Amino acid sequence: MPFKKDDPNINRNGRPRKPEIQALRDALDKVAQEKGVEFLEHFVRTAYDNTSVATALARKLIADKHSVEAEVKGEIVVMPKVKLKDGKELETNVGT
Repeated sequence: MPFKKDDPNINRNGRPRKPEIQALRDALDKVAQEKGVEFLEHFVRTAYDNTSVATALARKLIADKHSVEAEVKGEIVVMPKVKLKDGKELETNVGT
């Protein structure tokens, strides 16, 4: 059925875009208000105490298309150096 201008059957608001994403945002905001801390801040703080959380966080810092091996040295997760666009190398170590 072709598009017709001013058709009364057109949904002018459009279809909702992934309502589960908005529900997740609303839930994160609600709990952040209750707990007094944003989710990402809590996640990063947890990463300092838990190497498996630190590893998960560090892997997300590197683009998913790259396979990255992380090495755990004591309480520190050592990631390989990443070359930035300006040619500088960034070393990412997570932990205390």
